[in-house]
Amino acid sequence: MSFVTVFDSAIIISSHRLKLVCGYLFCGGLPLNERLIYREDVGYKMSRRIVLLVASCFLWQGPRAVSQIQWTWLNPSVPTLTYAGVACIDSSTIIVVGAAGTILRSTDSGESWKTTNTSTLYGLSSVSFSDSRHGAAVGSSGTILLTTNGGIDWTLRASGTTLLLRSVAFADSLNGLIVGGSLFEGVILRTTDGGVSWAKTTGRAPGDQINAVSFTSPGVALLVTQTGLVYRSTDGGNSWQILVMNERGQPLFAISCLRNGHAVAAGYGVMCTADSGNTWKLQTLNAGLPRSGVCITNSGFGFVVGSGVRAGLVQRTTDFGATWTDSPLALDRTFASVSIWGTNIAFIVGEAGIIVRTTDGGTTWKNLQINLTSQNFTCVNAFDSDSAVALGMGGGILRTNDGGKTWKSCVSGTSKAIRSVSFWGKRLGTAVGDGGTILQTLDAGQSWYAQSSNTTATLVDVCRTSDRRAYAVGSGGTIICTTDSGTTWLPQSSGITDFLNAVSFFDDSHGIAVGGNGPLGGGAIVLRTTNGGAVWTRAPGSPGVVHVLVDVVFVDSNTVVAVGYYNATMYSSDILRSSDGGYSWQFVAGFSFSQTFERLSFPDHTTGYAVATGGVLSTSDGGRSWTKSLDGIGQSPHAISFYDAQNGLLVGSGGLIIRASNGSITNIDAPRLSLPKEFVLYQNYPNPFNPSTAVSFQVSAISHVTLRLFDIVGREVATLVNETLSAGSYKTTWNASPYPSGIYFYRLQSGDCVETKKMILLR
Repeated sequence: MSFVTVFDSAIIISSHRLKLVCGYLFCGGLPLNERLIYREDVGYKMSRRIVLLVASCFLWQGPRAVSQIQWTWLNPSVPTLTYAGVACIDSSTIIVVGAAGTILRSTDSGESWKTTNTSTLYGLSSVSFSDSRHGAAVGSSGTILLTTNGGIDWTLRASGTTLLLRSVAFADSLNGLIVGGSLFEGVILRTTDGGVSWAKTTGRAPGDQINAVSFTSPGVALLVTQTGLVYRSTDGGNSWQILVMNERGQPLFAISCLRNGHAVAAGYGVMCTADSGNTWKLQTLNAGLPRSGVCITNSGFGFVVGSGVRAGLVQRTTDFGATWTDSPLALDRTFASVSIWGTNIAFIVGEAGIIVRTTDGGTTWKNLQINLTSQNFTCVNAFDSDSAVALGMGGGILRTNDGGKTWKSCVSGTSKAIRSVSFWGKRLGTAVGDGGTILQTLDAGQSWYAQSSNTTATLVDVCRTSDRRAYAVGSGGTIICTTDSGTTWLPQSSGITDFLNAVSFFDDSHGIAVGGNGPLGGGAIVLRTTNGGAVWTRAPGSPGVVHVLVDVVFVDSNTVVAVGYYNATMYSSDILRSSDGGYSWQFVAGFSFSQTFERLSFPDHTTGYAVATGGVLSTSDGGRSWTKSLDGIGQSPHAISFYDAQNGLLVGSGGLIIRASNGSITNIDAPRLSLPKEFVLYQNYPNPFNPSTAVSFQVSAISHVTLRLFDIVGREVATLVNETLSAGSYKTTWNASPYPSGIYFYRLQSGDCVETKKMILLR
């Protein structure tokens, strides 16, 4: 190997393009058990045992700097997944965990949510914080995730087990417990270093599935099991003794303990204690209805949540669980978990993306899952941070001018499905769709008018190469071209009758069209032209074993990236790359099983994104290697558009709209370092710069922080930071590729503290 780059809990062997993350080997974003690793420079397959052995020699546990895209759900406001855990860090900052390794973070009391990259697809069951910065989330296959910056970034930690971990709790900043297991085997893990490392307790764990754990004091903890048993530990979790079994041995799913000795255990009934578990009071209210979550506070106020009759079950107590009343929350959902902040604020999460909030102690509830539109989107174009247009089925077109906060419907004049859109500049655009539909806009998508395509074929993709020239492809091998901005569209000979799914041009002369009809139809098709489509020739052979190509993009004059799939019954989708203009191809990454690729977006010659039903992959080296950028979407994404390297939009079925932004700030604090004592904005580096520069700053207390950029006449050109941050040191970058040379100013504001500095963009 040429060299090894080491990160916290990860190793990347660059010349092999192999990646190991906490015991899982990845090639192009896939675990080893889904795809064998192929070493391209030698041509042989490597075994998992050999690579794990090499990687184990280089694993390093230490400070970690992370910079990544931050994904914000615009519509629906909350992903429609099943959520199993919730934690209130404070009244504004809320963390939710659930299916497919999903972690949502809100800094505005649940009004908006951002996803974080968790490096796992395993479902998460529980989340807990020891303070505003340090927390852990646990889930399937022994998954443990640790955060040291309030849930912005998460790292995988070793658990030593592959069993389901169901609950995590902290006694203080250093000590915590994780429990879980299977029907006949309980698992108890303990940390004494704030979650950096976890190990099985020396005492024997209950031979039963453990569902939840909670601390009554730093050394005393209670846990509950599937057979209705309550155990207590008085030595921080090393050893356990049975306290009580609930009536008829029915399962207990949750427990919440307080430092004053009060605790409530919930299952098919509710049990409460006021003396750290010595004596218990059993209540069988609403017998037969399961309660999966419970949370009580020091004032005696609390909730149990679960599954009711044709609605979620929510019950409220004000006396530490001695008595309970039904709370008015009539939603046809099963609730899984509840977390309380203060005396009035609470959040409940559950199935189908449900997140609800009360700010008056449970008298009223607000459903935070808001759906502005259910339009099925098939294509999107993001112009800048404010403006974008999304198009889809039934001729639906929506446009935004405020970064996706609100969307206005535009008249398309058609009820046919729109399949693709392409713009030349920010105003001139062409959309194509079913039945030979062609629409054009001259005002950035505000108004549209029809053009004659002279075909009834289904047009699937369009590519504008100039203000006058554009190409569209579709069914039956259709290729049509305009050289007069759409006044006339003329057919070009493709020489095939197979479906063409995508077309891309590097300039007016050099282009590629791709498609195919599966394994029985002859495999994937690549057509190339070097004269503007006057002649199209088929590249020799099928690209690897791919049967259908669904999208293609010119990265530069020689580099082309395409996505496709093979196997007619169980899809396995691949990303392919060509370095000779599409003549020959190499596999570089992929998804397995039913996760099929949809579209590509390359905002520049190095940065690209591939959207699939299983999430989003990204590249920063022109498509040579790919990493996972977004998982667990829960709805079918269909199209993606980035207007620069880190900002864009993802759209899909059911009105799915997700914004990608450079909002994930690099936190450069090492765990447990002393916090900054003053507000500081550092000079950007490098300065002058072209085209990117880094800005570092520190804040001394938790506050809402903004970092905005202005040109020399005072117009705001970009917002790099706009969220609540804990005390710490931070760094973020600005890519000024779209902006002209000149003097710019950047202003940092944290509470009442404001500082401004000057930077110079010099091309």
